[in-house]
Amino acid sequence: MTKSQLNERCKRILYGSEPYKPISTEDQDWLMNNIFNHHPEKEWFEDKGVVDHIEPRHDKSRFHSLCFHIVFTNGEVYDISFHKCISNMTKKDLKQ
Repeated sequence: MTKSQLNERCKRILYGSEPYKPISTEDQDWLMNNIFNHHPEKEWFEDKGVVDHIEPRHDKSRFHSLCFHIVFTNGEVYDISFHKCISNMTKKDLKQ
């Protein structure tokens, strides 16, 4: 997939899911395996613990935009930018 195609798929998942509710297991697995593992601070959020689920939430600091949030089993919640993940991908990552 191209970066543009990845962006479009992420947007479909984000805006096609109900805010403040977990996204489907299939979409979560796809995001974790294909997108979020390319986050420039991947080690930081991996150290936070086990992911319970991912859900779209409104981010008040960004004009109420909808963003993915990772909810950990310990109750901590962090937003994660799929844009950062995709922009961090190399050509080699896109061919896989």
